Amino acid sequence: MDIKETILKSIFFSASVFSAGITLFISGFMIVLALPILKQGLFFDMLTSPWAPDHGLFGLGPMIVGTICIAFMALVISFPISLGCSFFIGILNPKGLGKWLKKMVESMTAIPTVIYGPQSSMDLSEFFFWFPWSGNCFSKDQGCASCLRPSCFRF
Repeated sequence: MDIKETILKSIFFSASVFSAGITLFISGFMIVLALPILKQGLFFDMLTSPWAPDHGLFGLGPMIVGTICIAFMALVISFPISLGCSFFIGILNPKGLGKWLKKMVESMTAIPTVIYGPQSSMDLSEFFFWFPWSGNCFSKDQGCASCLRPSCFRF
């Protein structure tokens, strides 16, 4: 093996060991902090209690159900669109517009989804800010603009 390959191999190996170590450290830290809840038998109470932080109730059940509902809605919207795009690119119009659409889809996959998240939340928060009536569809208070705006940033 070449000396450059040996150096790069050792750098990548040490980076992977470091990454695994950090992951194990964070997991251990979370387990240690969760031990009081697990010892008192409050784990299932935490899952089944409602989310009412103003009353000191921090149940995770509504968040888990909401996450599953949002993931299902995203799947219902994205699956037909992706199937239609792949059908159009591969079968209906592979040379003309399909070639352009294929390049656009390939460029979209080059951008990590971590980038799409903050940008889309910022766009949604601006929508809820300018149209406050739309927030009533999602919550009882001022809508999602109050929760999305402080956590959003632009690059």
